[in-house]
Amino acid sequence: MSPIRSALPAIAGILLGLSAAAAGTAVPARAQTQPAVSPVIAGLLPSNGRIRGGQFTLAGEMGMGNGASDLPFDHPCLKSNAFPARVTLALTYYGGEMAGMLQMQGPMVNEQTLENAMQGMDGPGESPKREKLGIGEIVYVYSESTCQPETIDTGGPARTYPPTPSVKIIGVALTANARMDVTLEGGITLDLAKSAVAEVFGKLAETDFSKAK
Repeated sequence: MSPIRSALPAIAGILLGLSAAAAGTAVPARAQTQPAVSPVIAGLLPSNGRIRGGQFTLAGEMGMGNGASDLPFDHPCLKSNAFPARVTLALTYYGGEMAGMLQMQGPMVNEQTLENAMQGMDGPGESPKREKLGIGEIVYVYSESTCQPETIDTGGPARTYPPTPSVKIIGVALTANARMDVTLEGGITLDLAKSAVAEVFGKLAETDFSKAK
């Protein structure tokens, strides 16, 4: 057995672990006005978001990347923040014969990530749900809270507002040579949140990381 082949399991395991850890890393809320972002990461993030930054490093046949974007949502009780939700992603890329290791270990890592998410989100309120989404799979919780009616006396009938949404999604996706972790959390509706994650998964399936810069 060649030295490279014998080292594959250890290298692959390390990178998969780093990718999973990076998915949960918070991105600073106050980023630069024009944050540095790798083009390949920018191409993966939702098209309607405000990018907070992202990087991708390719070394030979292996690469790692992460990024984040804030998502808009117009709601009368969220006026103080036009971008009340954030999506973060972390990915690993394996080219050449390394891709075989990803296919062997990736499904197991994905399953563990989803099981951990189900346990981590379980608590008072809505129980977490798990479902397929595009090329990936997600675990999520969703809730709505009462948005207080307008209290200023305008001389007319009091205005009432729709409930304020809150969602958290943890998702994973696997292609022939890339694995991605996605987290979305904040004040947008479940439909919009799922749509954003589905967009990221769809872009993942179309990206050739071997040509990334």
